[in-house]
Amino acid sequence: MFTTAKANSLLNDVFKGSPEGSSGGDLVYIGLSSTEPTEDGSNFTEPTASNATGYHRGEIGSKMGNANNRQIQNTSVCYMSLLRTDLGSVGYFGLFTTKTGGVPFFCGPLTTEINLSVDAEQAYWNSDVEGMGNIVAH
Repeated sequence: MFTTAKANSLLNDVFKGSPEGSSGGDLVYIGLSSTEPTEDGSNFTEPTASNATGYHRGEIGSKMGNANNRQIQNTSVCYMSLLRTDLGSVGYFGLFTTKTGGVPFFCGPLTTEINLSVDAEQAYWNSDVEGMGNIVAH
């Protein structure tokens, strides 16, 4: 088991921009999936990212607060782009070190499934209300 100080440090590194294998200070992006990802990050079914759909991964590092007591959460709303077409429902998120492509280094279920439609102003996550909620390191 990690000490609380080490767990907090690791959460800050990963979610605020220095995931393992990166050069440090890299941006962290959130993507959405309609299917449950496997432990190796595969089976992550992301909507097609393009100007035609309006879907693109959102940067989250600057939206995250400091880890405290083995938990980290966003301190401001994490907005994604406005949609130009209906993309269906998503129930999972993944964190990436790249804006496009690649495999997520962390995945989990959304607190509430989101219907990505043109009618929705923006897809977003705000602490425990919708989306990621608290990320806990054990």
